[in-house]
Amino acid sequence: MIALLAMLIGPSLNAATTLAELAPSAPKTETGGFGGIPWGASPEAIEEKFGDTAERDNDSCNDAFARQALAEQGHDCFTIKVDRYVLEGIPFAASFRFDPHSGGLGAVVLTSSLKSRNLNPKAVRKVQLECQQNYERLARQIAGTFPSPVLPHQARGKPAEPFTKGSYRAWEGEGTSVILSRSFDYSEHWKHWRRADGCAVEVRYAAVPPEEVNSAE
Repeated sequence: MIALLAMLIGPSLNAATTLAELAPSAPKTETGGFGGIPWGASPEAIEEKFGDTAERDNDSCNDAFARQALAEQGHDCFTIKVDRYVLEGIPFAASFRFDPHSGGLGAVVLTSSLKSRNLNPKAVRKVQLECQQNYERLARQIAGTFPSPVLPHQARGKPAEPFTKGSYRAWEGEGTSVILSRSFDYSEHWKHWRRADGCAVEVRYAAVPPEEVNSAE
């Protein structure tokens, strides 16, 4: 009887195993770093990944205001910049920022800017529409990796002005927080009216301190 059951069940198990092996696995999401680079990585690791496109930038160390702004965010004044980093088909300028104590990677800020060539209403609307589309496309991409959004009042490192006048969304995964921001730039016409002829979209990835990750668990 047992042998008969084994003969009947065996093929079904083998077929199920084969189907499971052939079925595509769910995409892996990396929430403990950025683009395959773990938080805490050295500047040399960033340079190795991006090659000649990575450039060390010490200018903020010689600018009191820039140095203070980075310090308030918990970053060293030294950064590595990559002029072109493409995410979801959108070109960004990337800034890799480091912890002043450990020297390891602590945050990555991606910035994409659009500017109308003139203040013609049609040209301005085109920029605003493209900016909104980029913002929504990025929101969908981030939500796919970080399915649990964070309410605006809970977001760590909430964006400063002028982003609070625009829009922002926040997410947090294991070891990483993400803030997506959008803001508009205004130009004044000689007839004293203004139009939002420019737009900036920023994505800020940052490491969550280990003690905060453990407390959340």
